[in-house]
This record gives sequence, structure tokens and C-alpha cells, in this order.
Amino acid sequence: VMNIDLCVKSSAVYVTNAMDQQALSAVVPTVRLVHDKIIPAAMKRRMPAMSRLVLGAVSDFTYCQSHQYAIFSSRHGELEQRWHCVGATQQGLMLSPAVFSQSVHNTPAGLLSILFSWQAPSLSIAHERHLSAALVQAWCYLQQHKEHRVLVVVYEPQLPAFLQQRLNNELPSMAQVFSVSLDSPNLRLSTAEGFDKNTNNNFYHNEIVFYNNMQPELGLIQFDSDQPEAWAWQLLTLEEPKDDTSR
Repeated sequence: VMNIDLCVKSSAVYVTNAMDQQALSAVVPTVRLVHDKIIPAAMKRRMPAMSRLVLGAVSDFTYCQSHQYAIFSSRHGELEQRWHCVGATQQGLMLSPAVFSQSVHNTPAGLLSILFSWQAPSLSIAHERHLSAALVQAWCYLQQHKEHRVLVVVYEPQLPAFLQQRLNNELPSMAQVFSVSLDSPNLRLSTAEGFDKNTNNNFYHNEIVFYNNMQPELGLIQFDSDQPEAWAWQLLTLEEPKDDTSR
């Protein structure tokens, strides 16, 4: 059994409008409307909605500028942009260079470097279990840089209607920011060998929702997955208040 112990401090979960806030509040305790006033108007007009949400969430995070590495993680990334590109191609239309260039999975990471003059290295991950994949990557980085802190940004767009039913996910677009280090670990990920996922388990199809519903008394729980190598999660101590933002 492998254990990964981390100190994880998190922001609230951010959404773009009041309707999404109301919808997500049914399954997530702390949901905030994003503030994107820091993004220049000219840049905002050309920026995809998902990236505006991500950068707004990052700008509202107290620890933003004091990290040495950044990880962006999402299962679907800039899905709306890619869907627009596919539709235009099917209709034989000319693709907009701006839309095409911002349809890639690392769009938020690139825009972060422009907006905040971010010079630290960053990584973009595409994975179904976006948060655990990002935390494992952060832990690997911290093994070589034990005094550093890693900025982890996990986000997920709202799916098109035909995918919502297929993937059983009708949640709105959301983003959450984490500060990850090795100081005073409060979260453990462990390999779930021999773990009965039907025992003491909560089933969520989004790791952001899963993480925000964890409680210390639940003990070892596992994110809903059909893959046997899924990580089991455990809160080691009560975490700092999740409303850990600058506003």
C-alpha cells in the first residue's frame, strides 16, 4: 500500500453566475461567484468562458503569487471551444485562429502566464480523476523540492446536453484552487488494494464535489470509479477553513 500525505489548503468552489451557484450549492457546501475584474477588458473579450472562470478563481486566491509550480487539471478542458471548432469544420467554415488557439487543454495555463507574468513552470493534465491526478503530480514534484508550494487548479466545464446524460453529469462549470505542500499533512491518498468500494463510500462523478463532501469521520473513502487502481482518500486532520481567499 502506498500513502501520499499532503497539506492541502483550498478556495471555495467558483461558478460564473447566480443560477449555477444555486444549482451547485445543492451538492457543494461553499460556492462563490467568480470575480474577473482583474482581467483586462480586451483580453476578456477574446478569452473562453471556462478560462475566465479559472483565471478569476486564481486571482481570488490568497496564495497565488507565492508558488513555485502550477498544475492545471481537467477532464474535458476547453470543451466549448473544441466543440465550436468541430461544428465549424463540419459546416466547411473557416476556423477563427483565436478560437482554435484557445481550444487546447493548456489554454488557462498560457493565459495565466500572460495575465500574472507567471514565470514558474506549469503543467496541464487531462484526466477523469482530475484532482487526484493533480495531487499525485504535485507530490512527485515536492519530493524533489520539499520547501516549495504547488498551485493546483482543478476545473470542469458544463457538458453539452447529449454528454450530460451519457456521463451522468449535469453540473455547471466550476473551478477550485488549491495550495499544496508537505507541511503538516491533512490529506492522505492511498492505493486502495482490497478496498470494498461499497463500504463507507460516497458516489460522486466529479472529484471537486467529492473532495468538498469529505468529512474526517468518514475515514477511508474512494472516488466512484470502475478502475481498480483508484485512490482512496482520508482527511488526516480538520482542514483550515476552505474559504481561504483574498476577498
